[in-house]
Amino acid sequence: MILFPEIFHFSYLYFFDFFGRIQMVWTQSPAFLSDFGSNQGWTSPNYDRIVQDIDQNAGRTLDYVGFGFDHVTIAWGGTAAGPLSSTGPGFTEVFPQSVQIHDFGLAQGYDSTYLRGVDFTGSVDATVWSSGNAGFYYYKEVGETAHTDAGGHVFFVPQYQGPFFINDFGHNQGWDTTHGIDVVFAKNTDTSASILGFGNNGLVVDRQAFGSVPNTTTYTVSVAVGNVAGGYNNINDIRTFQDYNHKAIDLNADGYTDFVGFGPQGLQIAFGNQDASGNYIISNPTTVNLGSGPDFGDAQGWNNQNSVRDLLDINGDGRLDIVAFGYDGVHVALGNGGGFGPQYKASSDFGIQQGWNTTDHLRLLGDVNGDGVTDIVAFGANTTFLVLGAKDAAGKVTWDASQVLDPSHQIHDLTKAQGWSTTENVRVVGDVNGDGHADIVATGTFGTGVWSFA
Repeated sequence: MILFPEIFHFSYLYFFDFFGRIQMVWTQSPAFLSDFGSNQGWTSPNYDRIVQDIDQNAGRTLDYVGFGFDHVTIAWGGTAAGPLSSTGPGFTEVFPQSVQIHDFGLAQGYDSTYLRGVDFTGSVDATVWSSGNAGFYYYKEVGETAHTDAGGHVFFVPQYQGPFFINDFGHNQGWDTTHGIDVVFAKNTDTSASILGFGNNGLVVDRQAFGSVPNTTTYTVSVAVGNVAGGYNNINDIRTFQDYNHKAIDLNADGYTDFVGFGPQGLQIAFGNQDASGNYIISNPTTVNLGSGPDFGDAQGWNNQNSVRDLLDINGDGRLDIVAFGYDGVHVALGNGGGFGPQYKASSDFGIQQGWNTTDHLRLLGDVNGDGVTDIVAFGANTTFLVLGAKDAAGKVTWDASQVLDPSHQIHDLTKAQGWSTTENVRVVGDVNGDGHADIVATGTFGTGVWSFA
């Protein structure tokens, strides 16, 4: 198995165009974190590993959270010190004394059937939570200490207290992986986040659950987004109040968080609001016509076992768009300020017809070259490919499939042929060191490395 072949011998690969200019290429950062890999004991799918921004530093850099055997481990993104006194995009070392949450691990009875996450629940609060047996448990940030990384960037290490408890959203109340829980601000003027859970009969809400005096009263909004009322199932379908980057969805920019679902009938949306008592509610979902009728749902042949459907702003206009990897390539529906416009085919690669599947391959999104347009990073059978997005005057984004032939856009690693698994390893795309370029974060056998395109 070839994993991180340049840990002890770091080198740049240069390519030149016809005029002798240096082209951008993939390079691996020498700042390597010897953690979160199988050699460090992360060998089970029961050990969830989440890579997202949790300290809200100025660069919005990615951080790394691992739900391990008996505690939660956090490493902070930025410019980290690596082996041989080198520095580069990476994560801080993890020290035993920095572990504050001795909970939510396999030793406490939590495995992959329990929902776990890290979300902002206040102005700067990153709350670590899990749906347990009796209900919803969480550890709340009560303070933070500023630190400076090797590149001079500031990151914030929180101090946690808990566990706090809410008597709902647990296994005893019927919550499992076929349902789903989002922790998100229901309204942009709220002072704390809410718990929004997809139950059997609709949406279960704990409005502003994480205030200084926790709210433990839940209520159900009877709308067709549930497992029974709506026919959704998180194994096959997607229903969410958060986009690809964990930000609240607000399709019509009215300050209330909205719902997007890819379900039994196709793409559905529901707008957030509040009732006369100030309770957060959503409308009954409506199925969206994407130019030739409903699409992206079970009825049209899309499900989580054969396709990928993502929500993010791909053209920089401030509106959420849909990027869907389906049968014959990549399809897009641009946001239009209250929903989504007609679907169009944006690339003739990365679909089932071209040999891609959800079992062996990953297809991820991010702005790799920092031009404001989303790019595709695809981990294939034996090569990792980059296809840069192009935007026309109308904001329409496409990905030219011929770029997969460009050797400067390829990494001959991080794929199934080199021993990488979609279940045992971690591969994500995002900005690690705050330079405005999305990187690849890859955790394999020996630990965690970062690849940058520059």
